[in-house]
Amino acid sequence: MIIPFILLSTLMRQGPSLPLSDLKQAVVFTINEGSGGSAHAMALMEKIPANLMIRSWFKWHEAPPVAQWINQPKQAHQLGILFGGGITCSALYDGENGLSQSQLLDMATRDAEGKLVNAWGQPGIRHGSLSSPAYLDYMFRWCREQIDAGVDSLFMDEREAAIEAKEGFDDHTLNAFRVFLMRDNQNTKAWGLRDSRWKREFDIDLSDSKACPTGSIDSFRYRAYLQAHSLLKDPNVSSNKLAGQWNAFVTWRNDHAWADLQARIRAYAAEKGHNVTICANGLAPGVDLQVLGVWDRWMTKQGRIDLSENQIPVWHGIVESGQELAGKRVPVVLFQDWGFGNPPFPFMAVPLADRITWIRTKGAEIYAAGGFFAFPVYGPEGCDAGANGTLPIISHLASFYQAHKELFLNSEWLGWQGIQTAARDISIAKRWMPADNTLALHVVNRKLLNGEIQTQKLVSLSIPVSAKPVNVQVVSPDFDSRQSIPASLTGGRILVELPKLDAYAIVLLRFSSPPNLDLLRDPLRIVPNAMWSRPARNEFTVSPTGKVTGLGDLNAFLQARLHPELKNSPTFVTDFAHPTQFRVHIRSVASIGARVCISIDGQVKTVMALPDRDGKNDPSAKEYDQTVEYLVPRGPHRVTVDNDGADWAVVDWYEFK
Repeated sequence: MIIPFILLSTLMRQGPSLPLSDLKQAVVFTINEGSGGSAHAMALMEKIPANLMIRSWFKWHEAPPVAQWINQPKQAHQLGILFGGGITCSALYDGENGLSQSQLLDMATRDAEGKLVNAWGQPGIRHGSLSSPAYLDYMFRWCREQIDAGVDSLFMDEREAAIEAKEGFDDHTLNAFRVFLMRDNQNTKAWGLRDSRWKREFDIDLSDSKACPTGSIDSFRYRAYLQAHSLLKDPNVSSNKLAGQWNAFVTWRNDHAWADLQARIRAYAAEKGHNVTICANGLAPGVDLQVLGVWDRWMTKQGRIDLSENQIPVWHGIVESGQELAGKRVPVVLFQDWGFGNPPFPFMAVPLADRITWIRTKGAEIYAAGGFFAFPVYGPEGCDAGANGTLPIISHLASFYQAHKELFLNSEWLGWQGIQTAARDISIAKRWMPADNTLALHVVNRKLLNGEIQTQKLVSLSIPVSAKPVNVQVVSPDFDSRQSIPASLTGGRILVELPKLDAYAIVLLRFSSPPNLDLLRDPLRIVPNAMWSRPARNEFTVSPTGKVTGLGDLNAFLQARLHPELKNSPTFVTDFAHPTQFRVHIRSVASIGARVCISIDGQVKTVMALPDRDGKNDPSAKEYDQTVEYLVPRGPHRVTVDNDGADWAVVDWYEFK
């Protein structure tokens, strides 16, 4: 495949001479898993002006010999690149790194009967317990070693230890649960040690010498309670009156373990006089950058990539969720996850032409939406950009994004709708650059034939702005320099025309003073996180612009009758000046179906029955791709989205328009 406008000069490094001191100024990220000790992997980075190499070192099973690789961070720094390491917070192999059997038994979690569990069904692999002080120390040890060896960033994989439903019942965790009930649980912490409500609310028999040896809740043994109620085989069934409190505890414990681990890492790095940034695999609170795999957003059709959907609003929803959850403006980085899907790594399963097309178009959509695409330079499943044909396009695009970083760092999101065009299969993002009164239109071409981008010519754009720009220029990774194009003003709209559109172009309309942008501002699309746990909150305040607080607790799963212990349906507290369209986009349902209801102030207003369509019981499937809508009246209201069906539904996004 011939890539247009890839000049030899773009294959030369054009990155900064020193690594960035502020990650919020980064624009180019790469994934480099498994590059530890590899001269070839480091040589690839000489051709890519990156700001951060993510997950270059990683402790999964045996810890990498980072002391022997101490020159790699130095090599990266000489190229102006920050160097990343990382660890797993879940996998624990029998005998790894010289662990004795007694050490393993102290760190590994258990099922409700107290038996070891094979993680992912694989003998010899356990999940660690986030309630075990020894396991928390064990995780921190590998962070400390990598910091000592010079890493600038740590990627924490499976920060909640990937605990499955029938595990997590080790003695450390059961003891912590007892303390949680007495001291930290909002529902029970004020109860007395022999309060009658323990029996009335949760059927805890304080007189049972096995469950409560001292006749008091401070001796409560949850495993004995489960045994007395015949719940050892499946503690999460609806008949377990403590299941809801258990799930609340697990969420609370996970959050505290995560916060404590981050604090230890930062304190140790500061002690060493070194700034180390932290991310998780997936959106997480308190991090310095968000890193999320896009495997469940991949679309293929008959083995080839499918670009039929404009995903800019989805990418931007993820950016909004990631920054709200972090509690600050951080880079939100999306990458090709190695481990999921069918085949396991879809990026390497499609032809080379498709991979290049995905990087040029979907990568551009991610940048246009305010996120960053981490280029897959080195990793498993044959991901070696130097050998698989993707290095030229990665190097070229990385140089483009670096050369035009002000377009991605210093602009305000306006939306993705309202630009009229006769062209089809185009994604458009609108951004405002206040520093120089410039409206930036990011235009992505999704027109394909056999995986190849089809150039579109004479692409007209009609923009609802009634002021004529001083000038209009176009920049693109598909041609060499800025091009000027004419603009006209007709009927209160600006008209411009792109002579041609290959993969991606940015139209820059500069004004002498800020125009009225009201017609360009779109509603925010809210993308919830998919969490198999009971949401910590069920009430979310919506601002007049449609922004929702507490996004980190907004769960994509709408649970129903099958899992009442996980159910905590969201209520949105609104106070709009005008009637506002509320939209709920359903992605998939469980194999026994669901029924989604929207209520206003406690009264059901609309219902959608959602029987199973694909029989897969797959939350990532797009079996529905359907929207439920209701017009919310002006003034203060409480809008509840519930599922009174048989089992879960997955919400792809919410929107107040």
